[in-house]
Parts: sequence; C-alpha cells; structure tokens
Amino acid sequence: MVASCKHPLEIVGEGDIVSASGLRNCSLEDFQAGLTNCTENEVTGNYNETYTAVPRAGWVFREWQTYCDNNNLDNTCSFNYPANVVAVYDSRPPLRAAFTQ
Repeated sequence: MVASCKHPLEIVGEGDIVSASGLRNCSLEDFQAGLTNCTENEVTGNYNETYTAVPRAGWVFREWQTYCDNNNLDNTCSFNYPANVVAVYDSRPPLRAAFTQ
C-alpha cells in the first residue's frame, strides 16, 4: 500500500494553476465548482511537480501564498519530496495562487 497526502490548490482572483505533468491542473472553473483535482489534489508516492500560475485576461499573477518564495514573484512553484516524506502527512495547507486586476 502506498501512502498519500492531500495538497489542495486554491485560486484567489481569476487565473488557473497548471502543472508541468499535466496531471494536477486546477482551472478557475474547476476551483469554483469545488472539484477534487483542486480541493484534494491527492499526492501518492514521490511529489515531484512544478505549478505555474496563469492569469486570465485583465488579471496578473500577484504571489504564491503558503508556499514558495514570494520575494521574486515568480509564477512557478515547485515541490520535490520523496514518498517517505509524503507518507508522513494526511494533508497539507493549500497552495494558493493569488491574482489581481
């Protein structure tokens, strides 16, 4: 049995969170609908992922909240944790992409 952890994705404003793997995308519509790809974002095994915050028309990326360095205002946020670290947690605080007009 492989342990898993939930790492929710949240959106403030209007934009999308796109994963490099394509397996963990969270669109604004998915987030607003409360779909599990956003509300749960279950991680099983190694957690190797890079997220990119993509603003919608008329919006700009402001910052990542909860994780990643906000000082450089980079729109990417990466995670690289082995399975034994992932297995320690049932869930983690959400990764939040904040956008502003």
